[in-house]
Amino acid sequence: MARYQYTRLLTGTEEIRVLKLLPGSFHDAIRMELSLVRLVVPELHPVQRMSLKEIRSTLPSTWQAVETVEGDYIFYNSEDDHTYWRHPDAAVDSSRYARPPEAPGPGFQPQYEALSYSWDLTESPEDAYVEPADAASSKNDNTIPITQNLASALRHLRYPYKPRNLWVDAVCINQHDEIERNEQVKRMANIYRLAERVVVWLGPQSENSELAIRTLDYLGAQSEFCKGQILTRSPSAIEVHWFDSTCDLPYNLTTSLATQNLLSRPWFSRLWVWQEVQLANSLTRMQCGHKSISWSRLRRAVVCLWMKGGWPAQFHEALANLEPLTQPLQTISFGRLLYSMTTQKCSDPRDRIYGLLGLTSSALASRIEPQYSLPVTTVYKEAFLIYLDHFHRLDLLRYCSLENMLAGSASWIPNWSAPAGKRLGYSSVSSGASRASARYLAPNVLEVDGVHCATVSVVTEPPAWKVEDALRDFQAWALDSLYQTTPYITGESREDAFVLALGGNLVKERCPAYSFALPTQKLKDLVFENISNRANNCHIDPASVRALKHAIGIVWGGRFLTTREGYIGLGPMAAQPGDYVCVLLGSNDQMLLRPHPAGSFQVVGSVYVHGLSDATALLGPIPAPWTVHVDDDDAGEYRHRFFNSITGQHHSLSEDPRLEPLPPEWEHVPRDRTAEDPPVFETFRNKMTGEEMNSDPRMLPDALRKRGVPLQTFQLV
Repeated sequence: MARYQYTRLLTGTEEIRVLKLLPGSFHDAIRMELSLVRLVVPELHPVQRMSLKEIRSTLPSTWQAVETVEGDYIFYNSEDDHTYWRHPDAAVDSSRYARPPEAPGPGFQPQYEALSYSWDLTESPEDAYVEPADAASSKNDNTIPITQNLASALRHLRYPYKPRNLWVDAVCINQHDEIERNEQVKRMANIYRLAERVVVWLGPQSENSELAIRTLDYLGAQSEFCKGQILTRSPSAIEVHWFDSTCDLPYNLTTSLATQNLLSRPWFSRLWVWQEVQLANSLTRMQCGHKSISWSRLRRAVVCLWMKGGWPAQFHEALANLEPLTQPLQTISFGRLLYSMTTQKCSDPRDRIYGLLGLTSSALASRIEPQYSLPVTTVYKEAFLIYLDHFHRLDLLRYCSLENMLAGSASWIPNWSAPAGKRLGYSSVSSGASRASARYLAPNVLEVDGVHCATVSVVTEPPAWKVEDALRDFQAWALDSLYQTTPYITGESREDAFVLALGGNLVKERCPAYSFALPTQKLKDLVFENISNRANNCHIDPASVRALKHAIGIVWGGRFLTTREGYIGLGPMAAQPGDYVCVLLGSNDQMLLRPHPAGSFQVVGSVYVHGLSDATALLGPIPAPWTVHVDDDDAGEYRHRFFNSITGQHHSLSEDPRLEPLPPEWEHVPRDRTAEDPPVFETFRNKMTGEEMNSDPRMLPDALRKRGVPLQTFQLV
């Protein structure tokens, strides 16, 4: 029988193919029709509803409100310790705070369900039969080869007596036509967003998979997952304490293993499927065999299990891999999105960019054209340069690693195909709200402006992976760092500087909202007491091991280093003496650069050197009574604010006490983050020209040079 010959989709139109799955019994051959339809994105009509801030302003003092990741408001009454879907004041019309309507909307055409599944190219394909879509066509059936996993999905989804309209990428896109593939990849986001619903195929039923579905469905019904990493009790919860991270769940070994096995299925490890489920509406179902669970409930169940912790290693690993999927990924930065996906699998490394375009800024995504004929290095380089030009930031440099550099590439181009290394400067904000000053010189040179802050003099071996053994390494590092009696270069004690360097300064004084952050004194006691216990061959109790992993977990993934100027910190695995510690304009992280005799530099990786955070290399130390506080904004990105300990008030980066007042032609525009913003930003408007910029005009290169900042140009190769 002949292979099906695709009718080419018209380039530049909204055409897609829809698969009509014809009825049949379970073991019948798979038969379908393919038709061409236009997928026109409907016009969006803004819905006027109260913001969360407005809702909170209407509540009595004993009430609070939060917003779920699906967009519903939940009201909490501290007096009766209950949550509610309705506002406590019946006079507030519920339509003013109802969830906005979801796509595609009533009456939208074409109507279809989009299938999300994992490709399995290792097994022998099965032929599916394509029947002519109209009587005037040839009566001869043609075949399309499909994978065994897709065949299993279609058999489970097929109705016995009526057809079912589906969109399935392997069939609805001609995989052998590169031009069509490039075009259709750009439409993937709209295809899943405008589907009547998305059906996720996890695979056929297996032993205890039904138990896992029932367990997760019931657990997910007890809580609601809200923006800002908040898990709260569902207003309809039966098990009213299960949402609490300290509440143990009544699961035996059989239930835990069944749940672990379900969450370890291949679908969860694929890259493309994350975009597909994140863009779907609330009708999305996750199907295993003939049983299913809503995506919303599975998401809440995974968050609940992850927050409780204490699971066996394999179960913990499965939950750790899924935790990023539970987040509202459409609101996080492009770099963090790419970083989160480095463990996900895809058959084509170009899809590490193309497979996530639907989740990132629409303006940025529109500038990246899928072209599968381009070399991988070119795809990654162009994505970097487009991001730089769009946001005027060098944020993506933090994901570079000299040891994982792509062959034939430049060190400033991240290798998104390599396993993600550990970032060392989470809370750094080293260049403040500055704008990148960078120029691309073809074919592979990037000129960037910044400050050379220090030069590495000593680099240790990485710490042992086992905490008990790593304590001996910490002891050796401490002896090298604490032998001097003078204060650290910042004025702090050397003991404080040492433990803050070990933990990347993620302590309670800087990060008061983070539950894992310890006060500096408590962290110091924890580290030095256990170093002493290890030196005296005393037993290290499991509670101390867990506490150290939480408090200074960042150290496992780096190497301790010292600079000629007296700084200490953590560097990447490839760090070596002679490397430059630099703060580059528009880069949140401090970067380690390696000088070459010709005057160029290679990017070694991100680095955390204690005392160079908060734009001190550009603006000097922060005066008392000001400090910096770090927490998460509603989009899940790190937020840096100045805190005045006298007034108890927080202030944005635009109110940096070290900066002079804004020039009269500029004004600050306060607003919340959107997907169109880089991780660190402030919005300023020129009152004369109307120009807006996402960085501080007082930190442009010319303004910094007038302040005496010794900016220099680094040629990155």
